[in-house]
Amino acid sequence: MPTIELGYIFNFLDWKDKLNLQEAFPEMSRILTTTYAWKTFSAGKQKDLQRSKEEVACVQRYGHLFQHCILWLGRPCRTSWECTCLFDSLFMDSVFPVLASLVDKCKVMTSLRLYHPSHVTPESDDTQIFKQYQRAIDKLLMYALCKRTFRLELCGLQYPNEQIRPISLRFLDYYISNPQVLDMVTVLDVSGNADGRLHPVLPLFCLQAMPSLVTLKVPIHCITMATIQCVVLKSLQNLYLLSNDSTVDLSHFELKHFDWLHLHVPHAQNFGVHYIFKQRVIRDTDFVVNPFVRSICLDSLCKPLTDDLLLVMADRYGKSLELFALVHSAWMPSLRVSDFSSLLAYVRG
Repeated sequence: MPTIELGYIFNFLDWKDKLNLQEAFPEMSRILTTTYAWKTFSAGKQKDLQRSKEEVACVQRYGHLFQHCILWLGRPCRTSWECTCLFDSLFMDSVFPVLASLVDKCKVMTSLRLYHPSHVTPESDDTQIFKQYQRAIDKLLMYALCKRTFRLELCGLQYPNEQIRPISLRFLDYYISNPQVLDMVTVLDVSGNADGRLHPVLPLFCLQAMPSLVTLKVPIHCITMATIQCVVLKSLQNLYLLSNDSTVDLSHFELKHFDWLHLHVPHAQNFGVHYIFKQRVIRDTDFVVNPFVRSICLDSLCKPLTDDLLLVMADRYGKSLELFALVHSAWMPSLRVSDFSSLLAYVRG
């Protein structure tokens, strides 16, 4: 099989699986020494010192071929509600060597995605950790500024919450105060904690300072129509709006706050709105007229989805909807639909 095709297949594998495959089939080394096999490198998701050392060794050997890197700045952990990212005592010893190696060795890297922690363990010195993080990011900036284009994707950033210690908020504050960082941001995800009661609106000046922002994910109750209009006129192409139990608690109604028909989009074919309904009850009034809807994700609904609700979605978004996803419910089956074939016929008609 040609190198390009094999490289495409290799990109579906974790870095460790790639190395294991090379050990089993030495002839595969010809693929690992090309950029085709390293379009994406992900590290930090499994947090232990031995794994970290192996990640650093991989970066040292193949980092000059990496193009896009993904780094978890904490240990992923799953709670009864969702998957979060946690600061723990291994953070400094495991994450920072990998980040430092990425900056030193990845000379053709053009983009970096960072998943930020949502919690910090009591034994962690959050002030010391954040100071080290700042030094690492400053070094990354020096590297990125030497390139004509560099994309920075910031994921899992947080809004204030009584249960979250200040370190989770320092990340967003640090980025907002650093114009050089904002210039590189193409993806901004501030839905890590979607409780907007203490910080109801994402600062407009923050988004205005991101000239390259392409994708924004935010709780629907933490953004205004004026802000959306501002970022759409700049460069925004994908807007992910999260509606959850906090949205319901705040009595936030999209029909009251958003008028999509009056949104001015210079290139409508390049702009899409993506709805995420998570851990809440949905009603037909939650689906307002919006010609820009491209996808709907229903995640862990508190009550079953009915035929009538599906027909409402089909009627309002049938012409623009490209993706519809149902995610497992933690409480009860989230779908009670009698006849999918009739629904498809309705949509096509």
